[in-house]
Amino acid sequence: MQYELDLELFDVVSVEESQAALAPRTICYLVKKAEGKWWPRLLKKEGKPPVFLKVDWDKWQDEDDEDAGW
Repeated sequence: MQYELDLELFDVVSVEESQAALAPRTICYLVKKAEGKWWPRLLKKEGKPPVFLKVDWDKWQDEDDEDAGW
């Protein structure tokens, strides 16, 4: 089955390091930023994101986290 998603992200991502996982009822994308700078949001456009976008709070890292790893 083919899926396609068209979102204008805040900045450039590394396609090679990004991943997608399919589950019976969900699709999960792990998007790796090309550069390690902080993004104030995921999408370029300000405002409320689409309802199908969710944050994985277990993986969230604040801008001032010392071990952010980005």
